[in-house]
Amino acid sequence: MKDILFLLVIFGTNTINTITGFAGTLLAMPASILLIGIDEAKTILNIITLMTGVIMAFQNRQWINRKEFIRIIIFMFTSMILGIKLYEILPLKLMLTGYGVLILCISLKGLFIKKKFKVYNLFMSLILIAAGIIHGIFLSGGSLLVVYASSKFNDKKEFRATLAPVWIILSSFMLVDHMNKGFITKNMIILFVISIIPVIFGTVWGNYLHDKIDQSLFMKFTYSLLGISGLLILF
Repeated sequence: MKDILFLLVIFGTNTINTITGFAGTLLAMPASILLIGIDEAKTILNIITLMTGVIMAFQNRQWINRKEFIRIIIFMFTSMILGIKLYEILPLKLMLTGYGVLILCISLKGLFIKKKFKVYNLFMSLILIAAGIIHGIFLSGGSLLVVYASSKFNDKKEFRATLAPVWIILSSFMLVDHMNKGFITKNMIILFVISIIPVIFGTVWGNYLHDKIDQSLFMKFTYSLLGISGLLILF
C-alpha cells in the first residue's frame, strides 16, 4: 500500500513540476520520507529528477539561458557538496525540523507576500549557495533556486528550460554519491523502474495542462500543498 501511495505521489508531483518548473521534489520529499524512508526517498527522487530533467531540457533546449545556467551551476554545485557532508553529521530530527520550517516559510511567502523586493547580486549569490546546501541535504534546492530564477527570468519557457540542465548535472553527481554509499538496492531499483510509468504520465499531463490552466490559481494551489507538506514533516 505504501508503494502504491508513493507512485501516486510521484504522478501528482511530476504533473505539478512540469507545470510550474519547480516544486516537484519539494512536494514529493515529505510524503516520500514518511512512506519509504529518507535515504530511499532521496535516492529514488534524485533519479527521477535526473530523468525528468533530461526530458525537459531536450524539449526546451532552444530557450536555455546559458549565462545564467553556468552561474547557477558554479554556485550550487560547490555548496551542494557541503550539504552532502552536513547530511552525514547532523542529527536527523534537527534536519527534518529545519526542513519543515523552510517549507512552511516558502509556502507562506508564496501565498501572502506578493510584492517583489529589490535584490542585489550578493544576496542572489547567497541564495544560490543556500539552495545548493539544501539540495545536498534534502534534494530540495529548487525551493530557493526558484527565488533566484524568478528574479532573473521573465519568460516561463526560459525559466523551465534553464533549470532543467541544472538538475541534470546536480542529480548526476548525487547519483554517483548514492551509489558509493550503497543506497541503491535491488528493491529500490524495482520501485524506480515501476515509478517511470507515473513519471511519464505526469510529465505528459503536466505539459498538456501548462498552457490551459490559470497559472496564478495553480500557484496558490501548489503553495498550499507545500504548507501541508511542511506541517506533515513537523507533526
